[in-house]
Amino acid sequence: MYKEIFSIINKEFLYFIRQNKVIFFEIILPITSFLPLILTVWFLEGNTSYENFAYFVGTEHINNYYVIAFFGFIFFNISENLATLLERELYLNTLEQILLTPIKYISIIIGWFIYLCIKSIIYITVFYILAILIIDTSVVNIPLLLIGFTLMMLHSFILGTVMVIITLYLRKADAIIFTLVGILPIISCIVFPIQILPLSIQLISKLLPTTYLFDLIKYSLSGSRMIFDVWVTVLILFISSLIMFFLSIIFYKKSFERLKICGIMKY
Repeated sequence: MYKEIFSIINKEFLYFIRQNKVIFFEIILPITSFLPLILTVWFLEGNTSYENFAYFVGTEHINNYYVIAFFGFIFFNISENLATLLERELYLNTLEQILLTPIKYISIIIGWFIYLCIKSIIYITVFYILAILIIDTSVVNIPLLLIGFTLMMLHSFILGTVMVIITLYLRKADAIIFTLVGILPIISCIVFPIQILPLSIQLISKLLPTTYLFDLIKYSLSGSRMIFDVWVTVLILFISSLIMFFLSIIFYKKSFERLKICGIMKY
């Protein structure tokens, strides 16, 4: 299985290296993603709303608080790109070739996920170098941030697997995936406290594990006010991730088995 996963990772990096335009885009992506954060911090520092916002979220580390925006970008980037890689294989008519090899279904998605994680680690490294150089940022609780980051990567794998399942069933699922990626960051309250949402939306937000995930990361970065106690939040995330992980893997295998039996429809 390790050799199968490595072959998938190697294939993706070879594809990446051979695409000059893709390399250029991947280099500037962390920098362009960083610009909205800089503008937000500069606006708050030069405006009286800075103090009001600090009082509202319960922390003076506003710069740290907004660093969560980049973690959110990484999370949804991994999830969306798992489905994008599958769509590429469908578009190039190469998925059938992969299915004819001895490579297991689970090896394919794990290989894609590790490949995207490697790129994400590079993004985060570049981002933090820029954050240290340009704005005053730090981390309030490093061990808790590592726990939050680990849970974030696990949940990104789960959400990405769900998007892959949707793509396998619908073939062209761009509209659904883009809608999910557009709505989830808002109702998960990535860059703002949940209290500013209408009560009806807050009820929906509190049903989503991603809300507690980014609540935990915001707390570890800035010490901001949380919905629940820290370890209650960690327990919620741990239990939800275990349940969703096994369910997503079961449905992922079933969707690939269905695909192999029914055949791959023309994209």
